[in-house]
Amino acid sequence: MGVKDLWPILEPTKMTCNLDDLAGTSVAVDLGFWICQMNSRQLLVHRSMNKIHLRNLFFRIHALLKRDIKPIFISEGKPPEIKMETIRQRLENKNSLNPDDFNRPKSKSVVRSRFNQLLKESCELIRLMGLQFFVSDGEAEALCAALNSRGLVEAVITDDNDAFLYGANKVYKNFNLDGKQPVLECYSSHDIENKLGLNRQKMIALALLLGCDYCPKGVPGVGKERALKFVQSIPFERNVLNLLDQWKNSMYEETTYDHEPFIRKRALTLEEFPQRRIIEEYSRSRNNVDINSRKVELNYSLLRTFLHQKLEWEDQYIAEKIIPIFTLKHLTSKAEEDSNRRSIIPKIEIQEILKRRIRNGRNCFEVRWSKLDDDIWTEADFYDTIEEENTLLAAYPNIVEKFVAEKLKVTSKKSKNKLVKNENKKNQQLVSEQPQIITDNSIDQPIIDFAKLKVDDEEDRLNSNNDRNNKENMVINNNSESKIQKTDIRQKFTFRKLNKNIEQKKSVTPVKDMDSIENSPLPFRERVARLLKLKNQENNDILTT
Repeated sequence: MGVKDLWPILEPTKMTCNLDDLAGTSVAVDLGFWICQMNSRQLLVHRSMNKIHLRNLFFRIHALLKRDIKPIFISEGKPPEIKMETIRQRLENKNSLNPDDFNRPKSKSVVRSRFNQLLKESCELIRLMGLQFFVSDGEAEALCAALNSRGLVEAVITDDNDAFLYGANKVYKNFNLDGKQPVLECYSSHDIENKLGLNRQKMIALALLLGCDYCPKGVPGVGKERALKFVQSIPFERNVLNLLDQWKNSMYEETTYDHEPFIRKRALTLEEFPQRRIIEEYSRSRNNVDINSRKVELNYSLLRTFLHQKLEWEDQYIAEKIIPIFTLKHLTSKAEEDSNRRSIIPKIEIQEILKRRIRNGRNCFEVRWSKLDDDIWTEADFYDTIEEENTLLAAYPNIVEKFVAEKLKVTSKKSKNKLVKNENKKNQQLVSEQPQIITDNSIDQPIIDFAKLKVDDEEDRLNSNNDRNNKENMVINNNSESKIQKTDIRQKFTFRKLNKNIEQKKSVTPVKDMDSIENSPLPFRERVARLLKLKNQENNDILTT
């Protein structure tokens, strides 16, 4: 898989990242490697599943799209003849889902035919899902690397380390969907050069020394450590490939680079070293692909038919998996309709935003969509999906703003109602805290809550002083007005009537005395005390009679 022992050499530069970290980016995917990987020995436990490579490919694409990762798939074209043997060994070592095919001797054409069939079905699924795929004029990772080096994609997804030899800047390795947060290994050419002192030319030199897909054996007797120290000792300004080419010259003067005499001696035992065709394969440019030249359409009906026939999925299950892809494709295409990207907007209409949602720590909306015209299998008349807030806002800013404004209006009204309710509750509490005179029915004698009276007495005194000051100011400022009669507003206390017999025997004098006490200018507490004293006298008179 690329250059022998290159991944262990690059291990110090390895970084890990979650698949979610790739959100909003575009990646070039080595489709041929995925097909080999998805038919590996590890999947033999799923032999009963139909078309396992299509099932796994669908869910990998689904995982990328729902995270707003835009994949561009690259399949290899006709590989060099020397690569045919490598492909056959890969399929045999990985073990196909139909291992009986490998129990008998096979020609290269049979192996290639099997691989081409898997590749054809995979490309058909990719096309029906509205994604781009291109066929390279050679190795798939070569075109992936070219797209990456030209800035058309942010990274390459492959386990072939020779993507760096083809010019890739960033490679994601060990792609899988294990766990809720799939983790990938990330390598970048920037880190490789800064931390290990290896540039593209030096890695091509390692391929010649250690071995690669085009020369599996490399230079006999030259191991990883010796080859690495040698290429690291060569300064960047010196072209290491030219140096290797000069070894054939009998007049060449050996330098002091680490292990050069030993490696040169072993390399010259190979007639073609350094193999120019390998250097040219890794070095030549590939600029014959225009990713904006092909229109891509997502067709629900055709995709549903394909999945139903190939994977035998039920209609409801298909809708649950396809519709979120369909709506996301619609939103991203809608947002990019004015850009240079020539994608076709899927024909689906948004009805309304239902509510806010949080998914994987991201702000989202639950959105209701109208039913597709060609969907005759789904029972409901609408679809409900969860969409990223930023994605929906980019496609339909007016709808999002309207929804947010309505929610703010409802929230403001609720807050106002809550404020009024709290104010009413507070007023009720103030009323309930007024001093009350309670009659003890056992002795028909009023009982006063003096704790409340103390507070109310202080408030009454303050209010009386304020009223007196206000009235004096009014007299000074308005000399023409008549003298204002001062009124002392006092709280009236209503006593419960003792009983009907007591009222009949009450004399006029006590009542008159009570009125005079209530209307007197005496302090509040003293008036209450006199009223109690008068009431006690009445009770005693009644008892003696």
